[in-house]
Amino acid sequence: MAIALRIARVLAACAVVGVIAIWLAALVPSYPFNLLEHFRLQYTVVAFLVVVAAAAVRLPRWFGAACVGFLAHLLWIAPAFPERVRPVSADGRRVRILSLNVLMTNRHHGEVRALIDDIQPDVIALIEVDQRWLAALAPVLATYPGRIEHPSSDFNGLALYSRTPFTGTAELLGGDYASLVGETLGLHIIATHTETPTSRRGLASQQRQILAVAERMRSFDGPAIALGDFNTTPWSRAFRLFLDESGGCDSRAGFGVQATWPASSWILRIPIDHVITSCSMSIADRWIGPDVGSDHLPVVVDLVF
Repeated sequence: MAIALRIARVLAACAVVGVIAIWLAALVPSYPFNLLEHFRLQYTVVAFLVVVAAAAVRLPRWFGAACVGFLAHLLWIAPAFPERVRPVSADGRRVRILSLNVLMTNRHHGEVRALIDDIQPDVIALIEVDQRWLAALAPVLATYPGRIEHPSSDFNGLALYSRTPFTGTAELLGGDYASLVGETLGLHIIATHTETPTSRRGLASQQRQILAVAERMRSFDGPAIALGDFNTTPWSRAFRLFLDESGGCDSRAGFGVQATWPASSWILRIPIDHVITSCSMSIADRWIGPDVGSDHLPVVVDLVF
């Protein structure tokens, strides 16, 4: 029993060191350490379990260190949970937005059609669409006369739809992939899909694109949103850079983490699909939609402006 307790204490101490070490490593602003900053939610859960373990095996000094590590991780995800600070106007225009990375190789077209039919969005942003996807969704999108379509067979196709006329086009903003920029319903919209930061080149491309999209959003005169698959989490440097440069606000604030990828694993799931709005706009509601066969879950936001 004494040996088992000693082993448990050693393991608990190592876990405390690990919790603090990974927090420090994620602060390094270069590849591959940048990948560590995307799993803050998971680190927070693990850190809490380490606090419990340190208390259970009676390690007072390590318990204190574990608490510090837990609070350090918790501070990163805390902004998603406070009360909403943007009041919702009773007489403002309400617009429902659907943003979904369909996954180009996904063949569950019927489930995406059913999703659109069920929630009846006013504006739809689709990521990773090719010609097959456009053809498969044509029946349910027939009531959306406003559209900007930029399909592609390389997982970088985009499409925007609106119930009212849409003016806009595809623009190359900073990175290697086109974004869609348009205006409808008195709202400026940018739909984008950044590169995954899983290499030095990918990280540099993502940062260029995020900066360019942010600058484009700031240039609009009037309410604006940027949405899509940013391939980065709210607690990353890239996301904070986007908010700083665009002057926008995260629609998640007050609604929880709302993780979207990978759809197949709730343990590893992180929020990389975003809707960033002008801070003058209100968020009446925001939720994550059902699994439709993609590796991403849909994001639905009710905007008021």
